[in-house]
Amino acid sequence: MIGDRVADVLFQKGESPIGQEIQIKGSVFTVVGLFHDEGWGGQFSERIYIPFSTFQRTYNPERSVRLFAVTTQSGFSGKDLEQRILNVLKQRHVVHPDDNQAFWSHNQEENFRSVMNLFKGIKTFVWLVGLGTLIAGIVGVSNIMMIVVKDRTREIGIRKAVGATPGSIISMILQESILITGVAGYFGILAGVGLLYGLNRIMALADADIEYFANPSVNLQVIFSALLVLIISGALAGLIPARRAALIPPVEALRDGV
Repeated sequence: MIGDRVADVLFQKGESPIGQEIQIKGSVFTVVGLFHDEGWGGQFSERIYIPFSTFQRTYNPERSVRLFAVTTQSGFSGKDLEQRILNVLKQRHVVHPDDNQAFWSHNQEENFRSVMNLFKGIKTFVWLVGLGTLIAGIVGVSNIMMIVVKDRTREIGIRKAVGATPGSIISMILQESILITGVAGYFGILAGVGLLYGLNRIMALADADIEYFANPSVNLQVIFSALLVLIISGALAGLIPARRAALIPPVEALRDGV
């Protein structure tokens, strides 16, 4: 089994490697399969896999195993599994239980947890920045609506004088606040999505192979969630100005507009 990057090097473009023979350290092998692996930015696609028994007969006549890798299922501790494996090896090879130099082991669990904690920290920082930006936007829209309410005091007084209920006044201000926030957020989302897809297009045209940064995209669920948050934020931003507008007495509102 060979990776597609290996096939790109060993065979002509468009040529099928299946059934053809390749030579590895003096031994001839027949290609029976082709695979693609995105691991390590696609570097795993540069690998060649042969049966382990074939490897032992061809390159390891003594059939000795010097190194093997073990992975755990989700929910199990790598440290505990490492210790259990070492105990079994010590028993089978008659090694004292306290001898820690007979076998070498390297556990990636701690490194994995450190990397995951780093990403969690970055994610938390991004959330804090996003929440801070959202709060600043809510305050800004709220201030705008306060100014709008003040400028439309006479209009609000006339509406209330002809029978408008406080609920209708609140609904009017909230709708305007949600409209402002929703339209601005919608264009912001469009700009962000356009930037990502534009960057993806530029990378494709430049044939750039950047590790850990391929095919940037946005999940539709995230977009709809962002729009929902914007609507809720718009409602919160207009709540205080709407209540203030609903509490304005009609007489004072008309007098203020004179």
